[in-house]
Amino acid sequence: MDKGGTWRNLALIAGAAAAIPLLSIARSPASASSREPAHGMEAPGMTDMAMGTSGPDMVVGHPSDRDFGRAPSAKPLPAPAVPPEVPALPGEPMARALSAQSAAAYLDTVAVNWTRQRQCGTCHTNYAYMMGRPALNARGLGADAEAKVRAFFAERVRNRTSTPALPHTLILGAVLAINDAGHGRGLSPATAEALDQAFELQDGDGGWTYPAMFYSPPLGDAWYGAAMVALGTGLAPDGYARTPRAMAGTARLRDWFARHPSPSLHHSLVLLWAAGHMDGLMTEDQRRETITQVLALQRRDGGWALPTLGDWNRRDGAPNDSAAPSDGYATGLVTYVMQDAGMTTADPRLAAGIAWLRTHQRRSGRWFTQSINTYAKGNLISNIGTAYAVMSLHRAGAL
Repeated sequence: MDKGGTWRNLALIAGAAAAIPLLSIARSPASASSREPAHGMEAPGMTDMAMGTSGPDMVVGHPSDRDFGRAPSAKPLPAPAVPPEVPALPGEPMARALSAQSAAAYLDTVAVNWTRQRQCGTCHTNYAYMMGRPALNARGLGADAEAKVRAFFAERVRNRTSTPALPHTLILGAVLAINDAGHGRGLSPATAEALDQAFELQDGDGGWTYPAMFYSPPLGDAWYGAAMVALGTGLAPDGYARTPRAMAGTARLRDWFARHPSPSLHHSLVLLWAAGHMDGLMTEDQRRETITQVLALQRRDGGWALPTLGDWNRRDGAPNDSAAPSDGYATGLVTYVMQDAGMTTADPRLAAGIAWLRTHQRRSGRWFTQSINTYAKGNLISNIGTAYAVMSLHRAGAL
């Protein structure tokens, strides 16, 4: 099939997916061995669970945490209509118009498919989903899918089945806290326990130690994990940051950041996000310098490009292209964090970034980002780029 036909059919499938009442999340019989290597919290579970469009009482509150990790039973129904292996390629046509419904269908599908098939958590897909999905619920696009994926993670917290425990315990606590805050609800039991577990694993010097991973960004290194713990703790509802464990841990963490400079502008941007919700992480000079450096990298089309936010090489050792086009990940993250730092769309730089997001959704519902690790067809970083895009557009009132 020609590329144009492929993307036309994909657009029709994505639109249909949003209208499907229930989608299966039963474990796929297909082997993951032929796909891109998985990494994350591998554990049994996620069987006999279903996803779909929610009713008014789903997802808000903590239905998925009510039994702390035990998801409500549901009859497995047909698998999602959007194929999980549809390639994310730079040549995919743009959507004719911005569609929150298409973004919701896309994110629901990739998160459920990843969780069902891989049985693990990963920064680029289902962790990102926990961060971005509340923005779509706020648009009236609630999904039972979110409750089921969240229940999978709540079970991992309850059973302490993160594999390896570092770095995934750190990221999981953070994204659950962002999810709670995004829904405007109280602190869930799973979130509190996940953050407590992160601080249990903290080194005496205030940081965390784990081997450097290739998946960078976002995961990559312990500095990013530390920044995410700070972000999750600061955003966690109901005063979690004032609990004895969190206060002791964040005091050590502030000292650790003071002794360990950020390795990239990308990581500084994440810490800037955290610093808006926790005092003492950055000085005012550091905040201003980060904002100045990030804004200076804006492209003429209004967007930002991920390769400009850090010095990363691909798996084959080749450098990434600093002249690469604007992408969903960098533009979504930058514009969201700038808004969190107080910038409004009255500023033409932010307005241009939001305009870029509004006009660069693809027909599949995603915002494309070229992987900086490999040029394989997956480009899974497009999933977290899509999450950041919808978060930023929602915050700007432009979704």
